[in-house]
Parts: sequence; C-alpha cells; structure tokens
Amino acid sequence: MLEFLKELFGTTEDGQAEALTLEQLEAKIAAGGDKFKIVNIADGGYIAKEKFDKKDLELKAVQKQLCEANDTIKSYTDMDIDGIKKSAEEWQKKYEDDTAELKNQLAAKETEFAARSYLAHFKFADPLAEEVIFGKFMEKKFARENEKFLGADDFMAEMKKDHPTFFVPDEPTPAPAPEPAPAPTPVPAQPKPYFAPQQPPAPSEKKRSLREIMKYHNEHPNEPIKFD
Repeated sequence: MLEFLKELFGTTEDGQAEALTLEQLEAKIAAGGDKFKIVNIADGGYIAKEKFDKKDLELKAVQKQLCEANDTIKSYTDMDIDGIKKSAEEWQKKYEDDTAELKNQLAAKETEFAARSYLAHFKFADPLAEEVIFGKFMEKKFARENEKFLGADDFMAEMKKDHPTFFVPDEPTPAPAPEPAPAPTPVPAQPKPYFAPQQPPAPSEKKRSLREIMKYHNEHPNEPIKFD
C-alpha cells in the first residue's frame, strides 16, 4: 500500500528509506507531476474508491437512460401519426366486425339447438326425414318469444298432413275400459217358516187325508207339516 512512498523517498545503499528535508520532499513531489498528488482529506479533496466507483456507475446509468430517451424521442419524431391513427381505426373496426360475427354465430347455434329440442318431440320415420324437416323448419326463421317458436305448431301440423310418410303414424287412442258392474245388493236370509207353504199337488199324486198327514208328522216330527 505504501510502495509509492518508497519511490518518492528513495532508499539508501543498506535498503533503508532515505531521509528528506521538507524542501527535498516538495521538490520530488513537484518533479513527479501527476504521479504524486497530495490532498487534505479535511478539505474534501479525497474520495474513497468505493464511493467513486458507485458514482461512476450511476453516471453511466443516467447516460444510458438519456441515450434511450433520445432514441425514443427521435422515433416519435419520425413516426407517422396519421398512419398510426388509421391503423388504430382499422383495428377497432376489425374488432367490432369480429365481435358482431361471433355474436351472430352464437345466436345461430342457440337457435339451432332450440329447434333440435323442439323437433325431438316428434317421431320421424328415419334420420333423413328428420333432416329434411329440420331444413324446412330453419328456412322459416320463426320468431321466438319466451323460448317458443311462434307458428311452429301449425307448421308441423301442415308437414304431417303434406308428408305423412316422414312421420311415424300416431297410435290410436285406446278406448276407455268399461266401468265394472256394481256388486249385487245382498238379500237378508229369510227365516224358515214352521209351516211350509203348500205346494200344489202333482196331477198324478193322490191327496192325503188329515189323518194321514198327522200320522206322517208324528213319525217325522222334525219335518214341517205339509198339507196337500
């Protein structure tokens, strides 16, 4: 660190630093020019190397920013403002056109989906017939209100009338089942009379006398008395 002092003072033959008077020291410093520079730290004449390097880097960074700013300003000066404005207007129009086209595509997809859902309630003879009816349906461009196609029911009724082979025939409505007959009212059992009603005698039977009847009853007490 102090090697520069050896060069300033010099050395004797035995390697020791040479002693100098003040006048000799001032003369050697003057003879060295910029090689030796003595400053008073108290007067602020000395800047530490780290501080100097930091300030140097800051200065270079500012110079770089100034160069970039000058280049940017020059690019703005050379820029075609009218061309930029026209380009911005073209991009704005393209954005609006693309947005409108996308909205139309989404609306068409939604209408197609609603039409498919509506036609799903009908039974077609085959997929080809369904596609033909679907194409005719979309050509009508029915207005929609509350998620319903206005006039679609009448259109489909006309299609079934004009093109019956496109549809599966409707199954006939089954006749209502007859109501079951009411159950007969039960008749209460009648008590068995002690005297059985007289039955008219058969033409070939002989009438019995009272004595014969009483005799028969005595022989068969559990049977009711029958008069001929």
